[in-house]
Amino acid sequence: MHRRSIHRVCAHVPHARHSRVSAAAAVLASVSARAFVAGSQAWASLPQQALKHPGQVPHADGNGNAQPQKRVDPAPFFPPTPGNLPRPKPQQPLLHSNPGTRFQNPASDPLPLHPPPSQTSYGTCDFGHGDADGHVTPSSQRLSTAATEPVEPLPDLTTIPTSSIDPFAYCSDLVRKSDYEQYLISLLQPSPSVRQSLWALRALNVELARVRETVSNDQLGRIKMQWWRDAIDGCFKGNPGQSPTMIALYRAMQKTPLSKTFFVRLVRERSANLSVAQYPSLASLEQYAEHTASSLLYLHLQLLRVQSLHADHAASHLGKAVGISTVLRGAAWQARERRWYLPADIMAKHGVSQEAVFREGPSPALSDAVLEIATLAHAHLRHTRELIPTAPKESLPAFLSIVPTERFLKRLEDVDFNLFDGRLYAKDWKLPAVMWWSSRKGLQV
Repeated sequence: MHRRSIHRVCAHVPHARHSRVSAAAAVLASVSARAFVAGSQAWASLPQQALKHPGQVPHADGNGNAQPQKRVDPAPFFPPTPGNLPRPKPQQPLLHSNPGTRFQNPASDPLPLHPPPSQTSYGTCDFGHGDADGHVTPSSQRLSTAATEPVEPLPDLTTIPTSSIDPFAYCSDLVRKSDYEQYLISLLQPSPSVRQSLWALRALNVELARVRETVSNDQLGRIKMQWWRDAIDGCFKGNPGQSPTMIALYRAMQKTPLSKTFFVRLVRERSANLSVAQYPSLASLEQYAEHTASSLLYLHLQLLRVQSLHADHAASHLGKAVGISTVLRGAAWQARERRWYLPADIMAKHGVSQEAVFREGPSPALSDAVLEIATLAHAHLRHTRELIPTAPKESLPAFLSIVPTERFLKRLEDVDFNLFDGRLYAKDWKLPAVMWWSSRKGLQV
């Protein structure tokens, strides 16, 4: 222990223990004095020839004559400093070697970067390694042979069997957390097969809707959309890949054939929507709802094996109402991030600007604009109610979205069309019971 360290320790020892520390210091001083005397005597006993050549020591030959021989000094011990610390093996990457990064819990990392315990060098200074016979191998020699040592390879995620994850369970959990209303609708489907296929379909919609919220620019969003487009193409070609969502969708298509046209329309509209700062008109908002929400309803009808023009017509109106209501429902949350998607023509008609919404929030003019948009959604719901009796009875489970959409528009009317009212987003605890009762009554009011 260095002298500075000893003084540091002594400063924290109580006064009653000073005698023990003094005794220990005396023992250390005595041992050091004896070592110095022994070294002086050994130096004095050397012949004069060795003293004339300090770099050599006497060595006797076969006749007993002293012969000079180059002295080999043992490797000196240097205290560990940043300059002489041993370098890690090239085959063993360090965990968070960048000094600027914060330490993370290795248990939370999916793939820890530290080597197995059998190959880890413990301690700061590692000057040797003992083999089975007790011989010491220098660190330099060990570093030179690091490439030949067996290193346990990291697992390859692409080779993990997909059977370890249940695709339908993954989709069910994703829909339950991200689209609870559609999860309730899935529970009211006529068979488990349709329920699982609907989970896969709605999970894909959640994945596509997440893209805009998880990227920092439109270019990254288009790259992700292209990946999903290629995954859907591979799914129709018999190669769903490793995504649990695509695996579940592929199994659903094996049970019931689905049209690729609606998938292409869904992805194309989601991709085009990445660069939309605000819908220019109410008609453009209707078109977005038709290509997204209505396309999902068309696919739902195919899962139910329903082919009817009346059912498709009702699904078109219901999808537009659902899409418009979804935009109204997310407007307040998006305004906090300075985003606003309500149609520009309706906003200009009532004299409301985006900056005024960001700074002031609700206003009577904004409520008038929301009223006009919500009136269009309610008109589509009314047309859906008129068309449902003409559709086949087997198609009724696909129209259960009408229940939560009507209840949202009713709450919006109760708060005087104020999108920033907290009561509008309170959890509707009656919704499961109302949806179950509506499914039993055939969606009758």
